[in-house]
Amino acid sequence: MIEMPTVLEIDSKAVKANIQYFRSKLHPETGLLVVIKAFSYGSDAVAIARLLEELKVDYLAVSYTGEGIDLQNAGIKMPIMVLHPQTACFREIIKRNMEPALYSQSTLLAFCRLLTEENRLKFPIHIKCNTGMNRLGFRENEIDNLTGLLKTYENALEVRTIFSHLTSSEDKSEREFTLQQVELFKRMSHTITRELPNRPRLHIANTAGMLNYPEARLDLVRVGIGLYGFGNSPTETAKLRNVLIL
Repeated sequence: MIEMPTVLEIDSKAVKANIQYFRSKLHPETGLLVVIKAFSYGSDAVAIARLLEELKVDYLAVSYTGEGIDLQNAGIKMPIMVLHPQTACFREIIKRNMEPALYSQSTLLAFCRLLTEENRLKFPIHIKCNTGMNRLGFRENEIDNLTGLLKTYENALEVRTIFSHLTSSEDKSEREFTLQQVELFKRMSHTITRELPNRPRLHIANTAGMLNYPEARLDLVRVGIGLYGFGNSPTETAKLRNVLIL
């Protein structure tokens, strides 16, 4: 018996079709941030990133610094957001000009002190707000302290985006709570942006949030599992193309 290799095929035309479908849902000025964490959902992060670079999406996002390093080592040049940066990796993030998502006073302070030590100016960062996921992010009662820190380190930082995460955007029974999250995020982000010298881009919608809540399509939307053909409902999934074949 001849053993046959197992091959994972990535359909580049399906990736392009899915990106085009998501863009068709958006205002022309709304950008796409594509999350390719965890080996791009178990496929090939470098191959997917190269396709997305050709399709000119606005951002790539990974969970950890090492994932971003692998992309850069493979020649990916586009901006990479690190969603869960560890303080031990901050120096490497700065060295490689990756863009950390900072979600607490301690992480923000640690990063700012390192920027000051290395004489870096206007380094791009992203601020995460907690609107109900209760995992990571600044809470509403912490915004005054946050804006104070951003003013203190105004020369060192440039806030590129402010974002949050919907907990149940795919669950129609949680519509009221999801809309409350969107409104809370708008309130929190307004309080932050009015204290900044620049106007960051705002985003809260994941794949299901973008498809189910037009009011959550702000300056950016984050596409993750949807890129591979899963639309969180049979109706939307039918409009997408399957990207992976094993």
